[in-house]
Amino acid sequence: ENNLGYLHDRGENGPRNVAEARKWYTRAANAGLAEAQFNLAVLLLLNPEPNLDRTEVERWLVSAARQGVTPARRTLAFLYFGNHGFTKDLPRAWAWLSISGEPGNGAAELFSQLTPEQQAEAGRIKQSILKSKP
Repeated sequence: ENNLGYLHDRGENGPRNVAEARKWYTRAANAGLAEAQFNLAVLLLLNPEPNLDRTEVERWLVSAARQGVTPARRTLAFLYFGNHGFTKDLPRAWAWLSISGEPGNGAAELFSQLTPEQQAEAGRIKQSILKSKP
C-alpha cells in the first residue's frame, strides 16, 4: 500500500495523483507502517488543503519518529522551529534533533542557546520520547 501511494505521489506509471497517494499512504499508515506514516505527513505538509490539520501531520510524524524514522525526527525538529505554521517550541525541536542520531546536526549549538529552564524542559521531553513505545 505504501508503494502504491509512492507511485501515485511521484507520478510514476501515470500522472501524479495526490488524492490516490493519500488514500494508499493512509491505509499503510493506519496499519502501522512507519515509512507510510512519514510519507503521509510529508504529503499533507507539502500539498496542504485549505485547512491544513497540523495535528494530523504531527501525529503521523511522531508515530514514525518513535519507530526510528530519522527523517521524521528531523522534520519534527524543523517544524518545531516554527516552520509551516507550527508553533515555535525550541525545547521540543532540540529533543527531536538530539535523538536523530546525526552528528553535526546543530543540536549542541541549539541547546547552548536555550535558557536553563528550556534546557530542563528539553531534557524531560527527550526522556519522555526515549521511554515511549512505538
